[in-house]
Amino acid sequence: MGLTIESARKFILNAVRDPNKCDPKHDPNRLPFIKDVSARKDKESWTWDRASRTVLFERLNDDFKTKFPELNFKQTIFIEGKNSIPTEWRKGTFFGASMYPDGAIDCGGERLALELDHGCKGSQIRNPLAKAAFAIQIGHYSASQVLLVWEGSSCPEEEKGDEEQKVLNEYKEKWNTEVEFLCAK
Repeated sequence: MGLTIESARKFILNAVRDPNKCDPKHDPNRLPFIKDVSARKDKESWTWDRASRTVLFERLNDDFKTKFPELNFKQTIFIEGKNSIPTEWRKGTFFGASMYPDGAIDCGGERLALELDHGCKGSQIRNPLAKAAFAIQIGHYSASQVLLVWEGSSCPEEEKGDEEQKVLNEYKEKWNTEVEFLCAK
């Protein structure tokens, strides 16, 4: 069957939202991915970036073989720090700065860029959206998926107004970039 951009997006979202991986000792309203990142960060004294990449890699690896038995995980899923993005996918620069995402998925010739970030202010949404769109504009990726762990008191999905929706729609239409808010509280 293989992966398409849309099936890869669904696969990622299922991996971060899977209720079967939820630890009942914690608040059941929090997503299991967020709990796992927080626990790994604390246990290993890692940065949020390292913990989130590791947890995402492990979650994707757990389900990959059953969902896509015809594909090779290490030749399909790339997460920085675990299974590095191939060099030829990392060549883009912007004003001399390397511009490659936190992860990538090979979707049968098309590539999906992954950006992982966290924050609690509206201004913290801009950077991962821009990085995701740059991956496409520089030309190495066909689409981008942003996973933004929201640590604020209310989820952006609940407070999204017309202007915010207009910006998100523009990113989706112009740069095939989608954002998923994973609300921590």
